[in-house]
Amino acid sequence: LYGPEDMIDAVIEAPTVSPDEVRGVGKWIPLDYSDEAYGNMYKCAKCGCSEIGEPNYCPNCGAKMEVSEDARKN
Repeated sequence: LYGPEDMIDAVIEAPTVSPDEVRGVGKWIPLDYSDEAYGNMYKCAKCGCSEIGEPNYCPNCGAKMEVSEDARKN
């Protein structure tokens, strides 16, 4: 028979996973198309989702995006 203390011990001893391991890390690929009103278009290398600009995360798959060389210069 297991009691509450056994359950607490099981949770404490359970392995942990970092969010980056689950969602992954990707990068934005520049597309030839750009919108004059909104800016440049990019495609997520992990899921192919298109996005205006370079957000820190893909809104479709949740991948954390690496910082591009252009963003580092600014």
